[in-house]
Amino acid sequence: MKQAEIQAGKVYVGGGTFNVMDTDFHNQASGSHITLGMSGRGNIIGNRFDGDPVIENKSFFESNIDHKEVVTEAVPEFMEYKPEIKVPAILQLFNVADETYGAVNDATITDNTQAIQKALDAAAQAGGGVVFLPPGKYRMDGSITIPKGVELRGTMDNSSVPHGEGSIFEVYAGENQPESDPFIIMEEGSGLRGITIDYPNQKYTGTQESEPDYKPVPYPYTIQGRGSDIYIINVGLRASYRGVDLYSYKCDNHYIDYLTGHVFNTGVRVGGNSANGKISNLQFNVIIYACGNESKFGSFPNSPIGVSNRPLYDYALQNLEFLVLGDCTGEILYNDFNYGSYKGLILRNDGNGGPDDGISMGLGLDGDTYTFYIEEGVTTDNFDFINTQVVSVGDSRTAYIYSEGNNSFDITLFASDYWGNPGNGIVFLENSGTLTLQTANFLHPGQDKFAVLKGGKLNIINSAINSTAHLVNNSEGGSKYISVQASVATPADIDLNTGEWINNIGSELPIATDGPIATAFDRNKWIGNASNNNGSTRSAFDSSINTRWDTGTAQAAGQWFSVDFGSKINFNCIIIDLGSSKGDAADAYHIYVSEDGSNWGEPVYSGEKLKGVIQIPNQNTRYLKIEQTGQVGSYWSIHEMYLYQYQE
Repeated sequence: MKQAEIQAGKVYVGGGTFNVMDTDFHNQASGSHITLGMSGRGNIIGNRFDGDPVIENKSFFESNIDHKEVVTEAVPEFMEYKPEIKVPAILQLFNVADETYGAVNDATITDNTQAIQKALDAAAQAGGGVVFLPPGKYRMDGSITIPKGVELRGTMDNSSVPHGEGSIFEVYAGENQPESDPFIIMEEGSGLRGITIDYPNQKYTGTQESEPDYKPVPYPYTIQGRGSDIYIINVGLRASYRGVDLYSYKCDNHYIDYLTGHVFNTGVRVGGNSANGKISNLQFNVIIYACGNESKFGSFPNSPIGVSNRPLYDYALQNLEFLVLGDCTGEILYNDFNYGSYKGLILRNDGNGGPDDGISMGLGLDGDTYTFYIEEGVTTDNFDFINTQVVSVGDSRTAYIYSEGNNSFDITLFASDYWGNPGNGIVFLENSGTLTLQTANFLHPGQDKFAVLKGGKLNIINSAINSTAHLVNNSEGGSKYISVQASVATPADIDLNTGEWINNIGSELPIATDGPIATAFDRNKWIGNASNNNGSTRSAFDSSINTRWDTGTAQAAGQWFSVDFGSKINFNCIIIDLGSSKGDAADAYHIYVSEDGSNWGEPVYSGEKLKGVIQIPNQNTRYLKIEQTGQVGSYWSIHEMYLYQYQE
């Protein structure tokens, strides 16, 4: 949490890590500004309090508290985003099915290109209007142009996926001619709404499963803007080779809302030095075509039926670019999503350094090979991203964020979430720019390294990086390109002499020996016994984190560890500190108690992964036994065991 304001009430951390900085606390009337419960801990850095800070610390774990002032970049303001009302120049209707125009919705027989263009031209000659496409499927063998002030409108609101109903274009134009005219050309001030566009000859039969390099049929862009103020609303794409071209021509004030579906190679590309465009509610997913035979995806006949669709997903992960931002200014992205691309979001230099003065809210990039990709020559320094999901999947080549190098961007992501376990989390090649991540959460830092840095600067602030063996490519000097501040992170394999490491707390949970544990039960009289390695049981309560009891062999059901306390004691918490043996928790276990050390009865508690604080029903007993019930290859280890009677 960062730059928040707590006006009143209690802040109680019962579990996990409360990572908070640059925040104002006005809640002293509650008795304390912050209370850390037994299973919670704090990384409390650079905050402001009414009066002296009052932090009640009941945690069993180590916390990090520093009240020295820090100043961080504020989250940029984002306007209340509402759908815009878009209408043609004149509200008059032209029905393409009227005898004057003669369009026929017989799916595969009649070419409707001339009929629909005739209706569009008539609307233009009348000063504008709505050209209406009644429900049905219309064969299109050629391209059409929507003139200035005219809207081409169908009958289906494609809000998430094309459903196979409503007004549908079946496009045959441009097959194997990717450089020919786009299917729909939109002139200044024109609109497209409520229509699904399908490519029936883009067929997947399943025979491609045996082909090592499946390739779809190439087509030109489905839609191309050629002027300012064009709008695309509630439009669905199916089996499109390339989706929307907003870069070949300058398209100021373009507006896209609910464009959904599937493309093979490019979703939406913006550039041409366009200004003040808005793109919202994109919903693109390979499943729309790969499972297009299902009724919820439209039951389209050109979809895979009864065969493996794996090559379709593989092709997208190797070729599809979802959203390309080239030279443009003032672009606003809102609530856009894709699944399964080669590159999710691409920042591209078309000659003037790429996008600038823009903002994104709620961008979801899911299941991509390279999720956020920055190409050479990008100089973007004023484009902020708020609330971004970043998911990368695949082998060692994959990454959440990738910079080709030889660029000078300066970008900040505020509140971003990362998972999917790519090969490396973040990759910067030589002469990269600066990336700042504020309040980021890395569930999966990366299979090999969290960051491979060969240049540039990576700033991590008020974030969480899950445990990883290698934080950076230290052998190549990667440490000097990273700064980590006020975060939950462990400096694994980082050179702290060259990297900036300020007020962080480890991702593991070390027990605080000066916390409540200091008043725990005296362990000097405890006597241990065990099924394995019985001679070293004392090491589990000798007050040295550097010694341990362990099974000396792989975990197997039936192994046990018991303690005689010497007399009855009351307790409801067992604290297990694994020290340096982080992977040696008992895989699964039962806890027993006994009055005489012989009769154990039924378990009083059962669980998995014996580590940290285990809260059990209140006990008053002399003997305790833990029985291991799992079977894994690692040892079962205990560096230190404590008992405690906890009361809120």
